[in-house]
Amino acid sequence: MLCSFSAHLAELWLSMLCSFWLSCGCPCSALNLSGGWYAGEQDGGWALSLQQNADSLTIIAYLYDGAGQPRWLAGVAENSGQSEVTVEMLQINGYCDGCEPVERQLQPAGSISLQLNGNAQSGANVIASMDVQFRGQQPRLWQRDAVPMQRLTSRPE
Repeated sequence: MLCSFSAHLAELWLSMLCSFWLSCGCPCSALNLSGGWYAGEQDGGWALSLQQNADSLTIIAYLYDGAGQPRWLAGVAENSGQSEVTVEMLQINGYCDGCEPVERQLQPAGSISLQLNGNAQSGANVIASMDVQFRGQQPRLWQRDAVPMQRLTSRPE
Protein backbone atom coordinates (compact mmCIF):
# COMPACT_ATOMS: atom_id res chain seq x y z
CA MET A 1 0.00 0.00 0.00
CA LEU A 2 2.79 2.43 0.90
CA CYS A 3 4.62 1.65 -2.38
CA SER A 4 1.61 2.44 -4.56
CA PHE A 5 0.97 5.64 -2.62
CA SER A 6 4.63 6.68 -3.06
CA ALA A 7 4.48 5.95 -6.81
CA HIS A 8 1.30 8.00 -7.14
CA LEU A 9 2.89 10.84 -5.18
CA ALA A 10 5.97 10.74 -7.45
CA GLU A 11 3.76 10.92 -10.58
CA LEU A 12 1.82 13.83 -9.10
CA TRP A 13 5.04 15.64 -8.21
CA LEU A 14 6.43 15.13 -11.74
CA SER A 15 3.19 16.43 -13.27
CA MET A 16 3.22 19.53 -11.03
CA LEU A 17 6.89 20.14 -11.77
CA CYS A 18 6.22 19.90 -15.49
CA SER A 19 3.34 22.40 -15.20
CA PHE A 20 5.65 24.77 -13.30
CA TRP A 21 8.32 24.48 -16.00
CA LEU A 22 5.78 25.32 -18.70
CA SER A 23 4.50 28.36 -16.81
CA CYS A 24 7.98 29.76 -16.13
CA GLY A 25 9.34 29.19 -19.62
CA CYS A 26 11.67 26.30 -18.77
CA PRO A 27 11.70 23.39 -21.23
CA CYS A 28 9.94 20.22 -20.18
CA SER A 29 11.32 17.15 -21.97
CA ALA A 30 8.23 15.12 -21.01
CA LEU A 31 6.26 17.21 -23.50
CA ASN A 32 8.42 16.60 -26.57
CA LEU A 33 6.32 17.57 -29.58
CA SER A 34 8.58 16.10 -32.26
CA GLY A 35 6.73 13.96 -34.77
CA GLY A 36 3.82 13.94 -37.17
CA TRP A 37 0.39 15.34 -36.19
CA TYR A 38 -2.95 15.46 -38.02
CA ALA A 39 -6.45 16.72 -37.36
CA GLY A 40 -8.14 13.33 -37.40
CA GLU A 41 -10.88 11.93 -39.59
CA GLN A 42 -13.18 14.95 -39.17
CA ASP A 43 -10.70 17.29 -40.91
CA GLY A 44 -8.42 14.98 -42.89
CA GLY A 45 -6.07 15.76 -45.72
CA TRP A 46 -3.55 17.95 -43.94
CA ALA A 47 -0.88 17.47 -41.30
CA LEU A 48 1.98 19.08 -39.40
CA SER A 49 5.50 17.84 -38.74
CA LEU A 50 6.97 19.29 -35.57
CA GLN A 51 10.62 19.14 -34.61
CA GLN A 52 11.43 20.38 -31.13
CA ASN A 53 14.86 20.84 -29.60
CA ALA A 54 16.20 22.88 -26.71
CA ASP A 55 16.36 26.11 -28.73
CA SER A 56 13.71 25.95 -31.45
CA LEU A 57 10.43 24.55 -32.70
CA THR A 58 10.20 23.87 -36.44
CA ILE A 59 6.86 23.33 -38.20
CA ILE A 60 6.34 21.93 -41.67
CA ALA A 61 2.68 22.18 -42.75
CA TYR A 62 1.38 19.85 -45.47
CA LEU A 63 -1.68 21.45 -47.09
CA TYR A 64 -3.37 21.87 -50.50
CA ASP A 65 -3.64 24.92 -52.76
CA GLY A 66 -6.76 26.13 -54.59
CA ALA A 67 -6.23 23.56 -57.39
CA GLY A 68 -5.90 20.68 -54.91
CA GLN A 69 -2.13 20.41 -55.41
CA PRO A 70 -0.02 19.56 -52.38
CA ARG A 71 1.91 22.46 -50.88
CA TRP A 72 4.25 22.86 -47.94
CA LEU A 73 4.91 25.72 -45.58
CA ALA A 74 7.81 25.97 -43.14
CA GLY A 75 8.49 28.05 -40.06
CA VAL A 76 10.82 28.16 -37.07
CA ALA A 77 10.27 29.80 -33.69
CA GLU A 78 12.22 30.02 -30.46
CA ASN A 79 11.40 27.16 -28.09
CA SER A 80 10.62 29.15 -24.97
CA GLY A 81 8.79 26.31 -23.23
CA GLN A 82 5.61 28.39 -23.02
CA SER A 83 2.21 26.73 -23.37
CA GLU A 84 1.39 28.80 -26.47
CA VAL A 85 3.58 29.53 -29.50
CA THR A 86 2.93 31.33 -32.79
CA VAL A 87 5.15 30.52 -35.74
CA GLU A 88 5.38 32.75 -38.82
CA MET A 89 5.20 30.48 -41.87
CA LEU A 90 6.93 30.79 -45.24
CA GLN A 91 5.86 29.46 -48.62
CA ILE A 92 8.93 28.08 -50.36
CA ASN A 93 8.82 28.07 -54.15
CA GLY A 94 11.50 26.24 -56.04
CA TYR A 95 11.52 23.63 -58.74
CA CYS A 96 10.55 20.00 -59.07
CA ASP A 97 12.84 17.01 -59.32
CA GLY A 98 13.99 16.82 -62.94
CA CYS A 99 12.93 20.41 -63.71
CA GLU A 100 15.27 23.21 -64.71
CA PRO A 101 16.67 24.79 -61.53
CA VAL A 102 15.31 28.22 -60.62
CA GLU A 103 16.13 30.50 -57.74
CA ARG A 104 14.25 29.56 -54.58
CA GLN A 105 11.71 32.13 -53.39
CA LEU A 106 10.51 32.57 -49.82
CA GLN A 107 7.20 34.37 -49.28
CA PRO A 108 5.43 35.14 -46.00
CA ALA A 109 2.31 32.97 -45.82
CA GLY A 110 0.73 33.72 -42.45
CA SER A 111 1.04 31.99 -39.09
CA ILE A 112 0.28 28.84 -37.16
CA SER A 113 -0.43 29.01 -33.43
CA LEU A 114 -0.12 26.00 -31.17
CA GLN A 115 -1.55 25.55 -27.68
CA LEU A 116 0.52 22.97 -25.85
CA ASN A 117 -0.38 21.07 -22.71
CA GLY A 118 -0.14 17.62 -21.24
CA ASN A 119 1.75 15.75 -18.60
CA ALA A 120 4.48 13.18 -18.17
CA GLN A 121 2.06 10.24 -18.26
CA SER A 122 -0.09 11.09 -21.29
CA GLY A 123 2.41 13.15 -23.25
CA ALA A 124 1.79 16.33 -25.20
CA ASN A 125 -1.55 17.61 -26.41
CA VAL A 126 -1.52 20.04 -29.32
CA ILE A 127 -4.31 22.37 -30.45
CA ALA A 128 -3.58 24.17 -33.73
CA SER A 129 -4.99 27.37 -35.16
CA MET A 130 -3.82 28.69 -38.51
CA ASP A 131 -4.33 31.57 -40.85
CA VAL A 132 -2.20 31.00 -43.95
CA GLN A 133 -2.52 31.76 -47.63
CA PHE A 134 -0.79 30.23 -50.61
CA ARG A 135 0.39 32.70 -53.23
CA GLY A 136 0.69 32.16 -56.98
CA GLN A 137 -1.52 30.81 -59.74
CA GLN A 138 -3.85 28.89 -57.41
CA PRO A 139 -4.13 30.97 -54.24
CA ARG A 140 -5.94 29.52 -51.29
CA LEU A 141 -6.75 30.84 -47.86
CA TRP A 142 -6.35 28.08 -45.27
CA GLN A 143 -7.85 28.83 -41.87
CA ARG A 144 -8.49 26.59 -38.88
CA ASP A 145 -9.42 27.53 -35.34
CA ALA A 146 -8.54 25.46 -32.24
CA VAL A 147 -8.25 22.07 -33.97
CA PRO A 148 -7.21 19.24 -31.59
CA MET A 149 -4.33 17.44 -33.28
CA GLN A 150 -3.63 13.71 -33.03
CA ARG A 151 -0.13 12.27 -33.00
CA LEU A 152 0.64 10.16 -36.09
CA THR A 153 4.05 8.98 -34.94
CA SER A 154 5.17 7.39 -31.71
CA ARG A 155 6.10 9.65 -28.83
CA PRO A 156 9.86 10.36 -28.66
CA GLU A 157 11.66 9.09 -25.59
